[in-house]
Amino acid sequence: MANHLVVATAQSNAPRDVVWGVIAEVQYYSDWGIWSRAELEREGAPDRQGVGAIRKLTKSPVVSREEVIEFEPGERLVYRLLSGLPVSDYIGAVSLSDDQGGTRITWRSQWTSRAPGMKRLITKAITEVSDLAAREAERRVRMHPPTG
Repeated sequence: MANHLVVATAQSNAPRDVVWGVIAEVQYYSDWGIWSRAELEREGAPDRQGVGAIRKLTKSPVVSREEVIEFEPGERLVYRLLSGLPVSDYIGAVSLSDDQGGTRITWRSQWTSRAPGMKRLITKAITEVSDLAAREAERRVRMHPPTG
């Protein structure tokens, strides 16, 4: 089996707290992302989106389930894939950092697989999702500009 690692980055002009809201709130992923359905199957604790939460994402014909294993609000979300793709030991980590008055999103995924095409598919997915999350955060700022 081959070990794989891919990293995607995107830059958003939105502040980190807004980008974090996009990344952390899985139930809205189907509103802005590549999924037709997104839901919180099991709540985490103490934050409902946090450690122990199980997230279910559907992009037909694939239904993937992932468990949040690290949750640092505004900083980092780490999850492991429970099912949905022909891979083993999949860990995804999304980190946020301040960047040029906005936020840099870094999405890192690593896994083991023999399935051909998985690296290309996962690279395309996390690159697209990182960019879509950045744009969604900017849209949210436009829809609800800061007051004061």
